Amino acid sequence: MRMDKVFEELNKVDGGPCMYSDRSHAFCITLCSRRSVFRSDLIKRAACLATMVENGGRPIKKTFTPQEESDALVYLAEVKAVCMNRTFVVTERGFYGLAPLLTRPGDVACVLVGVDVPLVLRPHGEVGLFKLLGESYIHGAMEGQVKGMVERKQVFEQSVIVC
Repeated sequence: MRMDKVFEELNKVDGGPCMYSDRSHAFCITLCSRRSVFRSDLIKRAACLATMVENGGRPIKKTFTPQEESDALVYLAEVKAVCMNRTFVVTERGFYGLAPLLTRPGDVACVLVGVDVPLVLRPHGEVGLFKLLGESYIHGAMEGQVKGMVERKQVFEQSVIVC
C-alpha cells in the first residue's frame, strides 16, 4: 500500500477512538519507538522511503533531494531495528504500538507497577489470569503517562496474576 494511502486511512474520522491529534505522525513515531535521530519531518522521511520502495529502491528524480533520500534510509534502518519480530497494533482505546509477533486480538497491553515498559498479556483461563507474551512500545503510554490516564479514567487499574 502506498504511504499516502496509509496516511489517508490513518487520518479518516471513523468514529473509533484515537489518542492522537495527528495520526500520521504518531504512526511514524511508533514505527521507530520514538528512537529516531530525527526530531521532525518523520512523515516526510516515511513518505520518501515509501516512494523509494515503490520505485524499486532507485533514486527518485525531482520528488525528493538526495539528502532527503539519505535521511529516509537512516529512518528505514531505525524502523528495521525496532520492528524486528514485532507487529504494529492499535488498541481498543486507539493507541498505536509495537507488540510481539504472536499478539492477536483480545490480548491486553498493560503497565504493571514497577515495570518500565508496557507488556502484552493474553487472558488465560479464569478472570484475572494472564500469560506474558512480552514487552511492547505503546505510543503515549510510556514515560509515566499512564498515571495521568488512570486519574482521567482513560484507562483502569486491575489486579492480575501472570502465569
